Amino acid sequence: MLSGSLLLSPCTSTRLSPISILAISRAFAGRWWNQPLRHSSSASESSDVVTVEKAPKELRLSREEAAPVYSPARSGASPWQLVKGEGGELIANHKLWEAAIQKTEIPWNDYDLMTSDERTVHMAHCRAVQERKMTYKDPLTGNSVFTVSQLLLNGECCGNGCRHCPYGLENASDQIKRSKKWNGAYWL
Repeated sequence: MLSGSLLLSPCTSTRLSPISILAISRAFAGRWWNQPLRHSSSASESSDVVTVEKAPKELRLSREEAAPVYSPARSGASPWQLVKGEGGELIANHKLWEAAIQKTEIPWNDYDLMTSDERTVHMAHCRAVQERKMTYKDPLTGNSVFTVSQLLLNGECCGNGCRHCPYGLENASDQIKRSKKWNGAYWL
């Protein structure tokens, strides 16, 4: 048995180039990293034996030199923050915006069950979240309403029975919980 060699089939009539051998070895090896270069044996041109160069030693990287580099996790600090937008208005940063977008997504069957007025409110809320705003004007009453972005930024349920409470009204009194109804998108 030849160690470090690749034996080709005796019925092979053409010689394989080092590139084709490299491609074959990658296809059958199931590995994505580069294989060692292979070249024909110089001892005999008609030989069906191909020698393999030894692979270099495995590369070792220290933790500091390895990529990717991530910033250290902040202890206790929330990644959700407000940043200044155009015109100086405070808007949600990207992480807060992503979390708010996830909270506004609803299944189509819940959307189908909503009344026309509920859909109008839901779309106004979605538009405000998309624009990274903290409040929006209720299209039916004209009142200013907190978006889910602002409520997420607060960090916990305030207990006031907010329309878009992402915490399921967990700190609200039983009376407020009984008076509210979830329509699939927000509390009524």
